[in-house]
Amino acid sequence: MERRFVDDLLKNCQMLVPTAQHWIEAADVLSAIRNREHYDAKKIRELAFDVLIALSARSIGATVITCNESDFQTIRRHMSFHVVYWK
Repeated sequence: MERRFVDDLLKNCQMLVPTAQHWIEAADVLSAIRNREHYDAKKIRELAFDVLIALSARSIGATVITCNESDFQTIRRHMSFHVVYWK
């Protein structure tokens, strides 16, 4: 079942992979969040992939759809990207 779901996604959706530049930008965003929000290293690690998702989506003009409103609001304070919160 899971394999079929992934196969359908690959067939019908664009695969988006963070670039090296996204990783560099993510480090800068995470550093800014750590300094301005006073988050500890554990919280920064938790945000790392969300920042990469936001950067990757922004690079193609896509909108991030997420239930994780609090973390993505934090990220939006440090970079611009389109997001919709699914409740």
